[in-house]
Amino acid sequence: IHPWSLEVIKDGSIYNTIPIQEKGHFIIGRIELCDIHWDHPLLSRYHAVIQHRDGGQVFLYDLGSTHGTKLNKRDVKPQRYIPLRTGDTITFG
Repeated sequence: IHPWSLEVIKDGSIYNTIPIQEKGHFIIGRIELCDIHWDHPLLSRYHAVIQHRDGGQVFLYDLGSTHGTKLNKRDVKPQRYIPLRTGDTITFG
């Protein structure tokens, strides 16, 4: 079990907390087939993946999304595994 969660922040406050510990990866996107989905125009149908690896490390992987992904205000290059740390901020679109 991976003790990780995503905090969704809206207008500077935590709007929702999403646990991401039930399985090895979570697909984020605009359509309901995704594990975590939001109906937002800047989010691609299949936007990104958060994946757990052996040893407890967690990675962000942009799936070549149209509007991109940012990690701590820096652009994430698509189709590359980027390690995540506690406190990181991810922006989709």
